[in-house]
Amino acid sequence: MSRTRTLVSLALGALASAAYLAVVARGMSLDALARAFASVDPLPCVLYVAGFAVVMRARAERLAASLAPLRPTRAAEVMPSQMAGYLANFVLPMQAGELARIAVAVRGLGVPAGAMVSAMAVERVVDLLFALTALALAAALLPAPSAPVLWQVGLVIGAAVAVALGGLAWATLRPDAVRRTVAAVASRLPAGLGGMLRGQADACCDGLAVLRDPAFLVRYLGWSVLQWLGWVLSVAATLQAAGIEVEAATTVLCSALATLALALPAAPGYVGTFQLAYHWALAPAGVDPAAGFVAATLLQVLTIGCALVTAAGVALAPRISRARPA
Repeated sequence: MSRTRTLVSLALGALASAAYLAVVARGMSLDALARAFASVDPLPCVLYVAGFAVVMRARAERLAASLAPLRPTRAAEVMPSQMAGYLANFVLPMQAGELARIAVAVRGLGVPAGAMVSAMAVERVVDLLFALTALALAAALLPAPSAPVLWQVGLVIGAAVAVALGGLAWATLRPDAVRRTVAAVASRLPAGLGGMLRGQADACCDGLAVLRDPAFLVRYLGWSVLQWLGWVLSVAATLQAAGIEVEAATTVLCSALATLALALPAAPGYVGTFQLAYHWALAPAGVDPAAGFVAATLLQVLTIGCALVTAAGVALAPRISRARPA
């Protein structure tokens, strides 16, 4: 990413985050916010750590399963790529850290970039489907929708997921048609660029071939369910730490909106996104806005903190292993 594009992305992300925080902080007093932070119970944070560990393991297992047809891969081997994506998103705006995830996987695992893109596309579609399903279930159980804009956002994301599903299905079931289409486009491009495009398209199709295996789908969905449960546990822990007691459907709604909020443009470190998600989910339940803000900030801080610790462990593990006597 060029310096100009980085600065523009930072500016746009900062403006978006400022808008989210303005919506959340409207009518909130500093005294109420200080009292809410002072009343945080640290014990439930242990539950967050457990949930985070489940999410990390499930995400790594899913990616390893996706890459296995190209290269036998263990969950531990994909962790450097996974953590690179997390860490880069903490310092880069607009979710640009995913590029770092691809680069580390290509260099460390030796897989084509197109295969990694395919695996990540499947991840995103599945995660959004889980979030949208949870959103629909929570809305059906709760007495009223959180806000009209919530449903508008859900419809937009749902439409994008439907398009992505269609594209994945086409590339999975008709790879030859995809290759012919890409070849027709590549023939109109310079030889070098056209060749690269065809190569990446072949890698994408090869990476999606695993979706035709029923055993893979069962395994993948199983890890996805476990990942979602770990995420709900993490969200529930932050609510409990902030002293918020709500029904299970509201906790699920918080989890779904926090997932969907990650698709929003924002400053580095998810500034304002979790706060906006919690605000939309908790306001209809009559939760104190200051307590909701604190719970969302706990989710943000704990996510960053646990990711930093995990990344440090992943980076140090090879050195520790080499230092052990044979």
